[in-house]
Amino acid sequence: MAPQVHRSDRMTNKPLTYDDIARRTVVGPDGSFRPTKEEEIAAYNGYRKTTPEEDALHGRVTAALAAMALGGRDLSHVKIEITDECATLVGEAPDMQSIEMVEARVREVPGISDVKNELVVPAA
Repeated sequence: MAPQVHRSDRMTNKPLTYDDIARRTVVGPDGSFRPTKEEEIAAYNGYRKTTPEEDALHGRVTAALAAMALGGRDLSHVKIEITDECATLVGEAPDMQSIEMVEARVREVPGISDVKNELVVPAA
């Protein structure tokens, strides 16, 4: 069986490495193929593929927080992670009032059932 050549490989004209070929052609003991190098890096860094529902919910939460940012609050260091119907807030907020306001605003977003607030105020 010839190795599959992905469109991106053909466009760059770079030769496939042995590892690239093995990832695409050698079946593991459980009948699956090895993940790509990018997938391995993403898994190592904690990446988790989200569902379409989680993506839609993330968009609604982001839009809600964008309205707060337009109000003059710096929320550029606030990150949102969605798992099922739970929003986890991580990062830094300018002050405690902002942290409380962000959490309250996220709780109001339709579809959010729980909020885990891990926001901190950076040291002065």
